[in-house]
Amino acid sequence: MDRYDFLFLSLVILHLYIAPFTKVEESFNLQATHDILSHGVFTLEKYDHFEFPGVVPRTFLGPAVLATLAYPFKFLLQLFYGDEPMSKFWLQYIVRACLGGLNVIAMSRFRSSIEKSFGVEVSIASALFNMVQFHGIFWISRTLPNMFAYYFVLIAFHFWLKEDHSSRMKMIGWLTFGLVIFRFELVLLLGPIVLLELYRREIGFWETIQQGLLCGLTGLALSLVVDSYFWNQLGMYPEGYVFWFNAVLGKSSEWGVSPFHTYFTGFLPKLLLAAAPLALYGSIVDRRLLRYLIPMVSFIVSFSFLGHKEWRFIIYCVPIFNMAAGVGLVRLYRTASKSQVFKLFHRIAVFSLLLSFIISTSMLLISSQNYPGGVGLLRIHELEFPQDNGTI
Repeated sequence: MDRYDFLFLSLVILHLYIAPFTKVEESFNLQATHDILSHGVFTLEKYDHFEFPGVVPRTFLGPAVLATLAYPFKFLLQLFYGDEPMSKFWLQYIVRACLGGLNVIAMSRFRSSIEKSFGVEVSIASALFNMVQFHGIFWISRTLPNMFAYYFVLIAFHFWLKEDHSSRMKMIGWLTFGLVIFRFELVLLLGPIVLLELYRREIGFWETIQQGLLCGLTGLALSLVVDSYFWNQLGMYPEGYVFWFNAVLGKSSEWGVSPFHTYFTGFLPKLLLAAAPLALYGSIVDRRLLRYLIPMVSFIVSFSFLGHKEWRFIIYCVPIFNMAAGVGLVRLYRTASKSQVFKLFHRIAVFSLLLSFIISTSMLLISSQNYPGGVGLLRIHELEFPQDNGTI
């Protein structure tokens, strides 16, 4: 990790500190992590999910990893707070910081591949775009299933950019493992990537099938073992339930339906901000980017056929678009001295970065006010109720 990664991590922690409370989409993974940390793994009757299972079951693999990472810090908190409610409040910070830290590490590995493929300036530029986009910073530490899958996507992209045969197989493995356990929707991302690599004759058909089966069955077996235990139900495969509920039964539409074009006209510009036009410019000046952008666009188009749409469903594409935007920004910087027009465009690009940062900061301050329930509970825990001494 370089200084830009540490700066990115600092912003993630800052966003976590300013807006520590969560909403229902994050509740299962956070509560499951709490239960593992508080009750251990042998007293399942105390776990929350048996009483409040949610609409569909979710895997315990992500919470188990977070609980393992946060476990040493639990004892430090108990030294200061004992069993007071504030101990668990600060433990929530640590758990989310662990998830954010994992994703920042994965982003760092992805940026190292960008540096080798497109140069250090593009790697730095992509880091700058990461740091001025609100959704990527604000949500990267939040315990959505998408943010667990995000780690696997970033590692897969890291191997994809390395452009050797072994790395391409690892890319397929990481994406397959992530989709089987956390978000089956990633098959719509893996599919276009594999088809393009097959078309380019970079990978073979049968070895791709073998790698997919190996990693897919490994992930499936791991989920079956872990989740059958925690859900106390033999053969429990949570992501299978999620896929059946959303894709086959189409129940996700009960949460709202958006027009086909929403991802391109609404969510993607909101996610990318200044990176959107620069990514387009980057793809024009460096045709190598098309190899990476075409699967992203195909993924978004495929997802657009589902009626229910949310920005988090396409968050996985943002790092690739930021890479393309980094190429565009660096090209403008290098050509700024050649003409007044390019100098003007470069200044506009730099200004748009600053404007994106201002927008991102404003969205943080606004979003931090969206959790009145959390603030209310915190105030209740801070009250000291008088205790009358009685004589028996």
